[in-house]
Amino acid sequence: MQKRQMPNHLTQQGCLQAHGNQWTAILRHNVLQPDNTVKRQIHRFPLGPLSVMTEQQARQKMLQTAARLYSKTAPTKRPLTLDQFSEQYYKPEVVQRLQKAGRDTSIWALDKHIIPALGDMAISDITLRNLQELCDLKIKAGLSVQSVKHIKARLSAIFKHALGHRIIEGFNPATAIRLPKMTRKERFTPTEEQVGALLAVLQDPSYSPCFEAVLWSCTNSPNYAEMAAVRWRRVNLTDQPTLADGRNLPAYAAAIREDYYGGEFSSTKTEARNRLIPLAPTLVKALSALKDRSRFHGPDNLAFCDHRGKPLHKDTMNYKLEKASKEAGIPQTRWHSLRRYFATQSDRLGMPQQDRQRTLGHSSAAMTTHYTEEDLDRRRPFIEQIAQGLLNAIKAAEQSTTTTALPDKNKADE
Repeated sequence: MQKRQMPNHLTQQGCLQAHGNQWTAILRHNVLQPDNTVKRQIHRFPLGPLSVMTEQQARQKMLQTAARLYSKTAPTKRPLTLDQFSEQYYKPEVVQRLQKAGRDTSIWALDKHIIPALGDMAISDITLRNLQELCDLKIKAGLSVQSVKHIKARLSAIFKHALGHRIIEGFNPATAIRLPKMTRKERFTPTEEQVGALLAVLQDPSYSPCFEAVLWSCTNSPNYAEMAAVRWRRVNLTDQPTLADGRNLPAYAAAIREDYYGGEFSSTKTEARNRLIPLAPTLVKALSALKDRSRFHGPDNLAFCDHRGKPLHKDTMNYKLEKASKEAGIPQTRWHSLRRYFATQSDRLGMPQQDRQRTLGHSSAAMTTHYTEEDLDRRRPFIEQIAQGLLNAIKAAEQSTTTTALPDKNKADE
């Protein structure tokens, strides 16, 4: 193997700068060139944010970094660009191991926003200023704060992975990015009368199985990806407990264990979403009728499937929901609107907060909780009250085309 000629003497004091809200050391180090020679180059080393590190601490860390460079017996390889690191390390080792939704978001952030702006820069040269400027420009270009938060999250993940590979040293600069406060647009949450009018329209067989899916979403809050992945073996429509996936499934209950998104089955979004939910008698009756008239009612068949037994395409169900909303004379209702409907109604009916969180799958404490039959039974009366309210609303919608809004909760309490 050819012996490399290392440049003599690399003792140095370095130059300390406050660069882009972080301390940066400017030092020389020996870098291996493409022709296998070694060249001394100036390089910026991030040391830490100004907010948590004093100048004296930053200077001490710079001297430690300079001493480490002096003691090195082999040259540093040419620094990888952000694009090279993404293709060689981050995408195959991180992105490809994510679920479909995470992969899609990561590829969107990388290929459309991060790489075009910073891809040709050495990853070790990228500072907080570069990252903050990128996020600021995206917001000025009209991207929502929520979208830029996704970009920030991917930047942070990239630099965390680079730290793990020891390709960069110091700290993760993306963690110091500051974004404007996010203001969410007001989201539509239907009233009981509006959902009743919607369900009255969805009783038409041409909309099947949209009626059962909407009723389930309103009374138990599973999102569309969870309902699309429900198999009959995880739905207990009897008065006797059974087993599903080797675990107890109480009477009149369903187990949420999978998601179906983008053509792929995967585990639920979070561990808290992996849960048991009680089924109201009204919903049990509707699901039993759906199962009886379906050709696909085996244990591994999907509860909501097309004429071939395949998962229902979300666009198809969205179209049915949009068409039914227009026919019912109510604002456009989406699947997440029905999830918010359950959250609102269960609160108005006084369901305990812990039970609401467990049913919605929002509580971090629910990640390792095994629900008992008593737990489900305590929730069941509230679930049935919601279902009975919808049945009454359906009857009212069939008798009249007019709808009225629910009274404001605060005013109702006065």
